[in-house]
Amino acid sequence: MIIDDEECYLYDTQSMKLISSFKYNSNAPLLQISEKGYLATSKGSILGIGKGNPEFYDLQGKRVWKNKEQLVIADRINDIAICFKPSKQDTYIGYQMSTGNKLWETNITSKMHDIWCKYLPLKKSNYIYLIGDALTRLDIATGNTITRPFRAGVKEPMKSRFSIASRTKAPSFDFAREMSFAKNAGILSGTHSNWIVKGDSMFIADADSIYCLTRDLKTIWQTALPKDLGAYSTISISSNQVKLLNYGVAFQNGIIGKYGMPFAATVDINNGKQISITYPQIDKKIIGGYYADGGRIYWQTKSNFYYSTEGDSAVTKIKYKPNSKYQPSDYHPDFLIADTIGIVKDGYMTPAATNSNQLVVELFGKDANNISINGETEYLPADKIYLHDSGNVYSTNVDEDKPNNFIIIDPKTKKIKYTFNLKGHILQDNDENILIKLSEGIGFIPKSN
Repeated sequence: MIIDDEECYLYDTQSMKLISSFKYNSNAPLLQISEKGYLATSKGSILGIGKGNPEFYDLQGKRVWKNKEQLVIADRINDIAICFKPSKQDTYIGYQMSTGNKLWETNITSKMHDIWCKYLPLKKSNYIYLIGDALTRLDIATGNTITRPFRAGVKEPMKSRFSIASRTKAPSFDFAREMSFAKNAGILSGTHSNWIVKGDSMFIADADSIYCLTRDLKTIWQTALPKDLGAYSTISISSNQVKLLNYGVAFQNGIIGKYGMPFAATVDINNGKQISITYPQIDKKIIGGYYADGGRIYWQTKSNFYYSTEGDSAVTKIKYKPNSKYQPSDYHPDFLIADTIGIVKDGYMTPAATNSNQLVVELFGKDANNISINGETEYLPADKIYLHDSGNVYSTNVDEDKPNNFIIIDPKTKKIKYTFNLKGHILQDNDENILIKLSEGIGFIPKSN
């Protein structure tokens, strides 16, 4: 579907023949498109929680149904729209998206952590996993839930009230999301990690432990974190180890407060046995980091980068001066540690990766620096680095009013299959078809055999 002003055009993606066209209400933003029509919302959100009142239209632009509840998520594949009543924000109702028929109603509490902040939809299933007052698996087709205890928020201790900083730009997109969803007074929210799904196992951490769980949230193993130190964290998996970076911060109403203490922990992926724990000697607020292979741990404060060795509390400050042709942006973190940035060389995309010898940092959402641990800096210009867009599509990051370079790679060999230079967007769907969006029109390239 292509939208031009207030006119919608629906095309067959194989033949690019026009199927239908209709006008839509620009006051009701379009959110989901299916074979039966499209879902939009109107009247705005309640307290920034929902997306607005849902309205579904058929492919001729005729409204099929609407209601006065608040939409939170919609799934066009499973034909489900989930809403809550403004008067009962912990009560969620599932509707068939195309008809508006009510399918189920359930209650999920989220005083300590908003369940829609970091939810995980499981591919090729009806399940989504929610982090609230408990860890919850929701079957969006039936409304059935499975829960287990989980501490993703804590009552704010008195000492943290004196550590809360003034509102400031978030240091990363993950921080920004937690900051925007943490709205309950007296609660420090976000004392948990990201999700990792590996085979049939799921990994996550809260303020108390690292967990390896089955898909129905039963414990495979559980490893306790240092008592009262767990806070906002990230986990990664490498060499049969689960590696955790705990930042010693939590969130409240758009600000970052100290909670717990920064540390790094490594456990065996098979049984959860602790391999190492590291307490960095840094008295500044930690706002980022990276656990590299080889036992190197990077730490980021507001103004500096440090590194330490796994198991050693001593840290070394990286003597680094940012090198960029751009200025700070209100829409992007100033300095963002990147695990990998793509560089094109000899017909392949090769990685410039953060590892035990170097730190790759994206600056102001545009160019990047490749920084050695002694502070030597390689400048990586915005028109030479490639960031992931969708599918196997990567693009450079120059100004929006200039053409960008786009590449589509073979995911196994990293060989470049297609190259584009244009002012617009390149998308690739799950079937590897390519859609080109330009101001002059659209193009479609079917998957090549």
